[in-house]
Amino acid sequence: MMMTVLKTIGVLVGIISSLLVFAVVCLVAINASDRTKSPNTLLVESWLKQQPVVSDANGFEYAKIIVSTPEDNASLEQKSLLALSANELELTRGFKTACYQTDITTCNQFINANDNDIKDVISAYHAQIEQYNTLLSMPFWQESDQSLTLQKQIHWSKLFQLRDLSILAAIKGVNATANKIDIDSVTAFLYQFH
Repeated sequence: MMMTVLKTIGVLVGIISSLLVFAVVCLVAINASDRTKSPNTLLVESWLKQQPVVSDANGFEYAKIIVSTPEDNASLEQKSLLALSANELELTRGFKTACYQTDITTCNQFINANDNDIKDVISAYHAQIEQYNTLLSMPFWQESDQSLTLQKQIHWSKLFQLRDLSILAAIKGVNATANKIDIDSVTAFLYQFH
């Protein structure tokens, strides 16, 4: 009789333990599925649900038009690309070296020594410089999820080249959307970032 009571108690303890383990597992599973999303996840979800910005005000779409994408290059309606020659690239590299990485005197010397070349490059790419300045005034910058594919990515190096040309144009005072800027002021500004 004692043996039967012990077996019954053992079975009850086993059933109760199993039920407790089952309940804990269920509660953990419910808690895991009901977990609050991280701020990054919520941000990405809200970004994907955004209403598209009108392309006339979307800086990202305008930047794609300026510098083009690999997909655009393959199409018949090819957008205008910034295609600097070797000499023009050397000039922009020299400008960055002289004005971003050294002192004001070196920058002024570079600008004065390359005055004609700088004016030639600015006049050759005046339209693209104007487009870049328009881009800076765009109120929105919304990248669509389609733009994340390799074929839709922007040529950032071309945008940086346009930035350098725009700064040179502002220094030379040939930028139609900006007032003539004193070279010393600009070089002092650039010097603080090197």
